[in-house]
Amino acid sequence: MKLRAALACSLAAALAFITISVDAQHRTCSNDDVTAAEKAAIGLESWTAVYDAYRRYGQCDDGAVAEGFAGSVVKLLAVHWEQFEALHGLTLADPGFRQFVMNHVYATGPEASLRTVIRNTTQRCRSEAKPLCRDLERAAQTSIREGSE
Repeated sequence: MKLRAALACSLAAALAFITISVDAQHRTCSNDDVTAAEKAAIGLESWTAVYDAYRRYGQCDDGAVAEGFAGSVVKLLAVHWEQFEALHGLTLADPGFRQFVMNHVYATGPEASLRTVIRNTTQRCRSEAKPLCRDLERAAQTSIREGSE
């Protein structure tokens, strides 16, 4: 009986998550949203802040907003690796956020930042986060390759 109740709760939580994720994808991005998103995306200093901005402005993820998110994502991965566990937890809880992060691992600054991301993901990753680290490493390598073409 407890197993059935636990399964029902898990199913309800999954359906709620899907509903919220689908709703976020269909929101429009007003001019005021773009202005706010451009300011919010630049210089985010924690994964919680990135996640909050993603939830609030994900529908505006294009152009300058996307560049701002990319700068924040790469900086956190390269310079603030001590916060990686927070990223890992958020990506486990929200696969859409995981994809968002992957989409923003590209150079908006020096290529050296991406090389540091690769070094961190290959040398500093804990075993339980290896799948995420491998994908981040691939994203950084792809960005370097595409930048040199």
